[in-house]
Amino acid sequence: MQVNTTYEPFSQQPEYIQVNSEFLQTLPLNSINRVLDLACGTGTLAEILLSIRPEAGIVGIDISATSLDIGRRHFRERGLLAENQAELDERIADQRGGVLFVEGSADILPFESDGFDLVMMGNSIHMLPDKDKLLSAIHRVLKPGGLFAFNSAFFVGTYPEGTEYVYTEWIKSALAYITEQDEALRESGKPGITRKRGKVKKAFNKGWMAADQWVSLLEQNSFGVQHNGLRTMQWTQESFETVGAYSGFAEVMMSGYPAEVASQSLQEGAKRAFSTCGVSAIPRYWLEIAATKK
Repeated sequence: MQVNTTYEPFSQQPEYIQVNSEFLQTLPLNSINRVLDLACGTGTLAEILLSIRPEAGIVGIDISATSLDIGRRHFRERGLLAENQAELDERIADQRGGVLFVEGSADILPFESDGFDLVMMGNSIHMLPDKDKLLSAIHRVLKPGGLFAFNSAFFVGTYPEGTEYVYTEWIKSALAYITEQDEALRESGKPGITRKRGKVKKAFNKGWMAADQWVSLLEQNSFGVQHNGLRTMQWTQESFETVGAYSGFAEVMMSGYPAEVASQSLQEGAKRAFSTCGVSAIPRYWLEIAATKK
């Protein structure tokens, strides 16, 4: 079974687009011209922002060349892709808006200091292991008084009371699927599925932070928090399947298993878990924080 292991399928879920649209609409965007979209993926947040602020020029940076290529094709078809910085600057000057995609890490920013009005980061800040390094990089590239806004569904307090059992069943079902596949391979005389231990990534190794911890960390890094709140997203079976199929997530949640096997197991596990638990959707809280550069 071929699985799309990029972040794109999850980022195109209606519930995902809605929760991010509502978040961006709360931000003061009237005077925003230059935007940096960290861990931009295929450009979902960039597209939402341009629907609100068409004049904005957005630089999206991500470590996934595959995601960036998808984003470039999409925005090129819409006539919104800037091929280089000079073209993006022209678009901003003409108030046409557009997106330039750059390959790189969110905490190593190859941009001049004080260059952006807004830095945004959608559901990915939890993945960066060195939060101080990340915030220092963001602080440097923001203009004085510039805005940093992020959201995350991976923080202490993300699970509404009474929903945890679905996640437990999800992982249990995913492991059962791997066991079944392993046994089937061995029975047919093929090598089984080998798991390599010791590959847990720290971003998901109980490293989630609570809202007050984020506020404190931002203040320690010379940001003034303007907004700190929660938003609810209804996670459907398809939400679970698509986020589970994403290799960056699957490799952490099913640590040690081959990426494709991990993705397949979480996708199949979601189907079984929702059937076993008898649910069609469950709520999940998203943390939203906006802070200005001091």
